[in-house]
Amino acid sequence: MLIERRYCNRQPVHLDVSIRYRDQYPLPATARNLSQEGMLLSLGPAVFPRGTLLDLEFSHRGCKWRFPALVVHRSSRGLGVMFPDFQPDLYRSLTAAANPSSSPETPLSQKRDEPIPQRSIN
Repeated sequence: MLIERRYCNRQPVHLDVSIRYRDQYPLPATARNLSQEGMLLSLGPAVFPRGTLLDLEFSHRGCKWRFPALVVHRSSRGLGVMFPDFQPDLYRSLTAAANPSSSPETPLSQKRDEPIPQRSIN
């Protein structure tokens, strides 16, 4: 039995994703929300049971991404997948576009009007 434990907030996104399963042709899907540890995908009639390991592929801001994801649930809203490894770079990249007060170099919790700490180079 798989247990999904969500420790990070999910942010809404809209992203075209290709799902690869074994040697089959890629299936189109749309990412609806994202956290550092998983995402919700909308897709057609394809059914993947819990515990299925998939590869997700997409491009964003000139970068190509490909990483594994584990199916943890399926509902009328879509397919919930969990990443075996945290994906903080992916999360920052995708949410920076949707949240103009953040950038990939700035922590997501930092507001635009807060002073940015200076870093010294030794």
